[in-house]
Amino acid sequence: MGIFSGQSVLANMMLPGLTSVSSSLGLIDRALEKNAGAELVNKLAIKCDNLDQDIEQLSGGNQQKALIARWLHCDSDIFLLDEPTRGVDVGTKNAIYELLFDLRRRGKTLLVASSELEELMTVCSRILVLSDRKLVKVFERGEWSETDILAAAFQEFTEHSLVMQSKKHPAVIL
Repeated sequence: MGIFSGQSVLANMMLPGLTSVSSSLGLIDRALEKNAGAELVNKLAIKCDNLDQDIEQLSGGNQQKALIARWLHCDSDIFLLDEPTRGVDVGTKNAIYELLFDLRRRGKTLLVASSELEELMTVCSRILVLSDRKLVKVFERGEWSETDILAAAFQEFTEHSLVMQSKKHPAVIL
């Protein structure tokens, strides 16, 4: 959802970081821009015909990788990834995971929001669980299980259900 529709793969990867391929007068060095784009396409194995191809012609996985390339080009320190592998094939999913692991090894901060519990358990070193828009539990790597995370996620719901049950059946002791 973060792509610039109707724009090229190159424009989608370079736009936020144009200052790194511009002169002191603010003029874009097109050769430098194309070289930087080609390096990113190569590094992330983005499958495209050429850098001028419309990004909407790429598969969902290659669009995802182009968006990640955008922020790699900017040399961002913090990456906010919302559903980073949604709708991509297993091979692309693993390639994105490897990229995330590499970013982490390089000291970058990754904030990952995902509805796939397995994805969070694979890529995260810490999982914060929200329930009813409140932080209810923080798990460190090695301290979590799928059951514990799900229990925390539905804590507000289950507590509310128990309270409602006890009001319907006052003789029930909780």
